[in-house]
Amino acid sequence: MAFLQLHPHVSYGLVGDRAVFLDLRRDRYLALDRRAEDAFQALRTAVEPVLPPGAGRDALLATGLFREGSLSGRMAPADVPRLTNSVLDECNMPPSGLAGPLRAWACVSRARKRLGTWTLYDIVGALRDDRHAAKPRGELSAAEHAARAFLSARALCPIERSCLLDCLAMLDRLGDKSGHARLVFGVRLNPFGAHCWLQTERKLLTDAHDTIGEFVPVLSV
Repeated sequence: MAFLQLHPHVSYGLVGDRAVFLDLRRDRYLALDRRAEDAFQALRTAVEPVLPPGAGRDALLATGLFREGSLSGRMAPADVPRLTNSVLDECNMPPSGLAGPLRAWACVSRARKRLGTWTLYDIVGALRDDRHAAKPRGELSAAEHAARAFLSARALCPIERSCLLDCLAMLDRLGDKSGHARLVFGVRLNPFGAHCWLQTERKLLTDAHDTIGEFVPVLSV
């Protein structure tokens, strides 16, 4: 029996009743046409991920998001805690001094260089490798304090902001405490929009909760 599986570089979230996929290799968000969507909803809610030969199965395989395999397993959407607390809500931002902006500049510059030479697939792969290589070091509160310090200093760094750039720069700033932070990719429909952010198990690090509330997670690293 051949099961259908998502490729390892593919994940998804449910925006209402629609599945939206992130294909890291293609660096694209994708939704399915109606035939493939119906087949996918039947597949993901089945006891085992098996579809009989036919148009629905062929439609899913044609998307390039799925493969046939010998292993069974439920295809669950991204499971990310929806937080309402953010370090941006805290008014006691630490003073940056001179060293803070210089360090933020270096972190942002390194992140910008990485984005110029690495694909999204490479970036996520490197983060996953780091997660598997070592457990988070230091206290969670220390990681959140470092995030506040970075945000304070980043305001004085004259490099245009973008969500992935600033997430990578903050991870750089967190250093060996970065294991406390998860990089989350999210999407919205009508109108379409994509975003990414960092969060710990208890607080958002890069965005306010009302901003993040517009997006449904599709991948957490």
